[in-house]
Amino acid sequence: MLNSLILFGGEPLINPEIVEFAICYARSVFRNMDELNIAVATNGIGLNTRMTELFAKYNVHVQVSIDGGPELHNELRVFPSGQGSFSGVEKAIKELKVRGLSFTSRSTVTELNADILALFNVLSPLGFSSLNFQPVHGAKELEIDSQEETFVSSYQKVVEDKEIMKKVVYARAIWDRVERGLKINKFCGMGTAGLVIAPNGDVYPCHRLVGQEEFQAGNILRHVNLEKVKAIGKKLPVESFPQCSFCWARYLCGGGCYAENLFENGTFSAPYPLRCKLTRSMIKKAISLFVRRRRDFEKGIPVAGAEGMSC
Repeated sequence: MLNSLILFGGEPLINPEIVEFAICYARSVFRNMDELNIAVATNGIGLNTRMTELFAKYNVHVQVSIDGGPELHNELRVFPSGQGSFSGVEKAIKELKVRGLSFTSRSTVTELNADILALFNVLSPLGFSSLNFQPVHGAKELEIDSQEETFVSSYQKVVEDKEIMKKVVYARAIWDRVERGLKINKFCGMGTAGLVIAPNGDVYPCHRLVGQEEFQAGNILRHVNLEKVKAIGKKLPVESFPQCSFCWARYLCGGGCYAENLFENGTFSAPYPLRCKLTRSMIKKAISLFVRRRRDFEKGIPVAGAEGMSC
């Protein structure tokens, strides 16, 4: 059952007419806004009054790509003219606030901004309801190998501060699994919970696999091979991954991002070492904090954030 529509890129607002058509058509099919979540991921440059009015009317969630403060963002995200794009992002955020829209951030993490806590402190005051930090892939000169320890240790500090942790998407997901005793055997819903449609109509199981012919599963204008998509999904339970099958953290991790695994190791089933190290360190920190807070709670010691504890 379809319950979400995400317009992703590239940059979807390069073609605002298609964005408007897709949103209006989706809302004509799902008239109850609670039945279908719609989101747009954008660099913000095309977020004008027309778009924000449309998003407000149809309750569209917006995710804005932003990699840091003005200096760093302008170094990483540059117009063909050589001009930086931060001022355009600032203008987009103001438009979103005027319309009362909820918006989140997505930052590409490189060796230039690997300190997640510092990045959070720069971006959070801009008004994002939550923040998502994604390590770069495919740009060797920017990958965070040289800043791996900074990346991992700063994420641990995020978990330690409950108010910050609640706003950082991956940290919050880890904490929720620990706090609620959740068991997951897949990292995400690839192959079971969604399809990705490329601009030419080609279908893939994941947005990060678009353009890779071996994972193409037909075309919406001709035929969609759902069996191929399902077959990919059947190969992804974490207990079937040799390196994960005996890992103590496997059911709190799910095996890591399958695309990252593929790009790093040539297979979905061998975890990306950085993601593996990061996730295990965060889980350890979350378990330690949960146990400590629970003991304090049971002793009657005031616990910051105890209202969210399941004990």
